[in-house]
Amino acid sequence: MNVSKARDFFSDYFEGKLDAGLRQSFEQALKSNPQIQAEYEEFALMMNTLAELPNEEIDIPIYLSDRIATRLEAAQEKRTASVPAWFGWFRNLALAGVAGAVLFGAAAGLLSKGGSVATGDLFNFGAKPVKPRNELTFAYTNDKVVVTYNTSDNRALMVDKRRITPENGSVISPLSNSNAFAAEFVIQVEGSEVPERVYIPGSTTREASEGTGNLADFAKALADHYRVPVRVTAPSVELPINWNLSDADAYQCATAALKSQPVSVDLRDGNFICITGR
Repeated sequence: MNVSKARDFFSDYFEGKLDAGLRQSFEQALKSNPQIQAEYEEFALMMNTLAELPNEEIDIPIYLSDRIATRLEAAQEKRTASVPAWFGWFRNLALAGVAGAVLFGAAAGLLSKGGSVATGDLFNFGAKPVKPRNELTFAYTNDKVVVTYNTSDNRALMVDKRRITPENGSVISPLSNSNAFAAEFVIQVEGSEVPERVYIPGSTTREASEGTGNLADFAKALADHYRVPVRVTAPSVELPINWNLSDADAYQCATAALKSQPVSVDLRDGNFICITGR
């Protein structure tokens, strides 16, 4: 039995489904071929690891699903590490959902934008997948940011210290700014550690191209100069920043100003700048 043929029997042998003749032939190949033996051991290790997941819970930050959605495709293209030939079908399963992407990232070195989520049997080992208990999404239309919050444990949403109790597990909160310059809105799921800050441009375009301040000051300057909303997901906005807004593109400007800082910059929905602490 050659290596390619042996791989076809990894799953059935692991699950004890091979008939006696095939099992004997496969076991002989395992004993006589070091490559088959090494690949099967890796396969069995992965299966045993996945089998232990149903009782484990992973705390996933609110912002992680957004980060994955924006960076997964780029990360896949850059990925150069080789994996065993049988590993491809794990990738297809993993890409079926956000939680799958998280697990595949842990297994193959790919993890790149909340609440707790039970991992349960994401690869069909018995338990039903459990969606994140608390999820925040943001959309920018007609100069307003609309915050949508879905929850399965009914935790309240705090918007600028105003407590909003979900109705039927959800909250929709539009945010607008009638001031001359950018306004900051602090959004946080009750009990979570990291707040979301949204900066909405005011009615006046800020012309100054250079400045110094903290991350909040930079987000406001960016919003007013480029007329775009800015979302910051970080425990603190006290990072000192020097900036130059001479670039024609808001995303490129933010990337250049923050390249030496412990944050990542993403572009969402064409014009929503997202700055996330690492």
